[in-house]
Amino acid sequence: MKPKIIKKRTEKFIWHQGIENRLHRRFRGHILMPNIVMGQQEDKAHAAQRLPEVLLMCNKSSCAKTAHNISSKNRRTIEERAAQLAIRVPKPNARLHSQENE
Repeated sequence: MKPKIIKKRTEKFIWHQGIENRLHRRFRGHILMPNIVMGQQEDKAHAAQRLPEVLLMCNKSSCAKTAHNISSKNRRTIEERAAQLAIRVPKPNARLHSQENE
């Protein structure tokens, strides 16, 4: 069985501005309005790739914060890379030590 091909939406989203509009009021069974303007995520992805260079330029005043849902394996690699680039990381040993059962 071939997977269903989903085409990317190309036409502009027309914002529903009426205060009585069922889409605007989020009625059940209707499509959802987008929470973010389309095309912004692309810019954010490029900004995330440039983040280490930005921190290298101003590493005295800035630091790299690790998100709460990063696994311990990825935290270790992030911490090692930050140490190579001399970037400060607050709480670098968080979730890296194993706890003993009593």
